[in-house]
Amino acid sequence: MRKTSVLIRSIFTETLELINISDVVSKSIRCDGSELIVCGRRYDLREIKHFVIVAAGKAATPMHDAVVAELERSPHVWMNVTALLISPTAPRHERANVTFFPGAHPTPNEVSREAAESTLSYLSKVDGHTFVMFLMSGGASSMLEAPIDPNISISETAEFYGALVASGLSITEMNVLRKHFSLVKGGRLAVAASRAAAQCTLIVSDVPSHSSDSVGSGPSLPDSSTVQDSISLFEGLQDRVLLPESVISFFNGPLLTETPKQTDKAFARSFHRVILSSTELAEAATRLAKASGFHVEVDSTCDEWECRDAVKYLLDRTEALARIHPRVCLISVGEVLVQVHGRSGKGGRNQHFVLSCAMELRQRHSHITVLSAGSDGIDGNSPAAGAIADWTTFERARLMGIDAQSCLDTFDSFLVFKELGDAIMTGPTGNNLRDIRILMSDHEEHAIYHEF
Repeated sequence: MRKTSVLIRSIFTETLELINISDVVSKSIRCDGSELIVCGRRYDLREIKHFVIVAAGKAATPMHDAVVAELERSPHVWMNVTALLISPTAPRHERANVTFFPGAHPTPNEVSREAAESTLSYLSKVDGHTFVMFLMSGGASSMLEAPIDPNISISETAEFYGALVASGLSITEMNVLRKHFSLVKGGRLAVAASRAAAQCTLIVSDVPSHSSDSVGSGPSLPDSSTVQDSISLFEGLQDRVLLPESVISFFNGPLLTETPKQTDKAFARSFHRVILSSTELAEAATRLAKASGFHVEVDSTCDEWECRDAVKYLLDRTEALARIHPRVCLISVGEVLVQVHGRSGKGGRNQHFVLSCAMELRQRHSHITVLSAGSDGIDGNSPAAGAIADWTTFERARLMGIDAQSCLDTFDSFLVFKELGDAIMTGPTGNNLRDIRILMSDHEEHAIYHEF
């Protein structure tokens, strides 16, 4: 196995280990005598009689567990806590005042609807002595869902979500549509809890830095998108994918209404803070690559670009840097866009990006090693987080009887990487800070590996 391939894999693995959600959350909240301090904001515990915690998303469990650990330090606080946890993984310990809903992703199911209805029910009962804390992370959109139109079934909702994932829309664009479709998104949970003494939202972000209200489709934040935005996006979506008739009727009917904005009274006593994002992901990877002796640059210009354009841009950048530095590492965070056509095999946007890079590297005869993977440990419909490739990938696949080009054309990239041993298998990480791409070039290795 090539030295750079081993190194690039270890940098990804160690980066995930450095991103500790529990530590970040623990630093964001603490009880200090008669005060609750959240991200520097102080709340008088003598005026708060009840706490409601709603944690949803792929990172919900470690966020929830860290908050619970802090609140349990004050028994008089903990005895008045009610928590709803909607997550792929159960909490560390079962507690009588915590209700757990196994989160569904990437499409909602009956539990998603049950979780949404239960959350709305709890929030409808809050009063002026209740403190509401939302803990939000990516993936919450599908885990917490109830359509505005009660006649739309959960199977039709799941079909709508599946069409969005395959559409090639960016995560921000998909979530504009989800916000206007749902009873619990686009600030509507904040409205449900508007009688509370205070609301706060802590966010582990899987979206661009300017789009915090898009994390989990922003259930507790004022929505920056509009009904007209959703209408325009839906018109374009209809040209790309098949959609349930009930969903088409909704977006063309009277039930499609505006989402709550910043001026809504529900946000008068609320605040939100992004406590962890892809910035920290890139910083951790940068430290590790520098420690290995590489010149490192971070360039996320191609965030939410079409895959083929991102491939060309990042390979061009890496080649340019390699002409200056003997050992170079380019790091990029964010997502590339892949529109799936027809029936597809197993894979995801990260593996599709990596296999596309492999094809381009073979044509360029360029000695670059590429990794792309999801920080959540999940890439598309495959069991992998992502993959690694270089200029030898297509030839090594051919020698094993695998047509890599055919796999690329049919969105079946996992087959290639599984057989080559270049798939990255982490399992769900309990984190979700977007995707990371790492491209490395080492002149010392070029002289050794020239057989392909």
